[in-house]
Amino acid sequence: MKDVEYRGDAVHMTDDGKKHEANVRQTAGEGASHRTITFVYQRFNFVGGVERIFSEYVRFFSTNGWRVNVVADEIVPEVAEKCSRIFKLPALKGRSRAGRFFADLITMRRYTRFVRRHRDDLGYVVSIPGASARADAFIAGSCHFASLPSLAAGGRFYVYLNPNHWLCVFNEYFAYKVSAGSKILAPSRRTAEEIRTSYGVSPQRIHLVPFGLDASRFVPVDAATRERIRGGWNLPATDSVVFLIVANEFVRKGVALIIESLPALPDCIVVVAGRDDPSSMQALAGKFGVADRVRFIGSLGAADLTAAYGAADAFIFPTAYESFGMVCIEAMSCGLPVVVTRVGGIEDYVVDGDSGLVVSRTVSAVRTAMEALAKDAELRRRLGGRGRMAAQSYDWAILLRRVPEICEL
Repeated sequence: MKDVEYRGDAVHMTDDGKKHEANVRQTAGEGASHRTITFVYQRFNFVGGVERIFSEYVRFFSTNGWRVNVVADEIVPEVAEKCSRIFKLPALKGRSRAGRFFADLITMRRYTRFVRRHRDDLGYVVSIPGASARADAFIAGSCHFASLPSLAAGGRFYVYLNPNHWLCVFNEYFAYKVSAGSKILAPSRRTAEEIRTSYGVSPQRIHLVPFGLDASRFVPVDAATRERIRGGWNLPATDSVVFLIVANEFVRKGVALIIESLPALPDCIVVVAGRDDPSSMQALAGKFGVADRVRFIGSLGAADLTAAYGAADAFIFPTAYESFGMVCIEAMSCGLPVVVTRVGGIEDYVVDGDSGLVVSRTVSAVRTAMEALAKDAELRRRLGGRGRMAAQSYDWAILLRRVPEICEL
């Protein structure tokens, strides 16, 4: 597989579908140069995973002189100011499982139709499966088909009955297999191989473009800052070793493994950040008698996320599936030693015993790694320092420099 690269600039706001299409027709005479690139996704911000990826692409291409267009429903001002034109298309939201299925399907058709109708004005189009079925390049957030066994682990076979998962698989099949002329930008070697084998895609179409981080934002904090952050979150200043996990799917990301390890680690506290429902994990913590040492702090904004890294002594992430693991590379950039499983992109950048600790997905393995870090401050310092060095090569400004060549722009 080859490597990848990009550039950017552009946007114009509209209110609804009809007005939006009229505005496009008014500007169609301007045409789109070969330096125009359009990103198609429902939301652009610096909080969510995919949202942040697309926002970083926009920022990079705009900074490097491209005319950047965005087709989206929501876009934060920091991203909007980088755009030449913003085409605002409403994205439907469903509350029930069936509602989400039809909302996602209708939204994808709406975005696909827009791209097809206004192709000449958009230049090079970059999307993700499920946002638009038509694009010149697709950013592979994951291989959903390959992730299904991890979602169904622990007897959760009802996952296979959820139509939303099969809609994701269909979207990937259409983007990767049916849209045969498009490029596929995969974040890790394993994800690239999963796409190739799951959908029968030629390896010549798949290009390795890891996800990254803003290395100027994710930096270590000094002891005084860490103490201040902990005080604000009512965490012990120095008496305990604080492990952080950032996850939106608590079961798949291994929160239960961490909780079940805690009874043997009386000096450890676990902070769980993420938007998943914590009730089952809170009950588990109560069952194991560690409820007072597991803090669920909910979903975090950009500033609070960096603060969370600053408050922690180590980062733990025993996930069952991951296409890349952005939170892990961010934690490493902040100088935190990491405990991870050998999955997805994580195995591309974490070397066991050098830039982190790689464990099997069992309570005993997780507990042993946590205990080693809790007892040895020098080990935390060494692994954190080596991990931070490894993370610096994943700065977005470095990674995205190669995208134009891959996409033949």
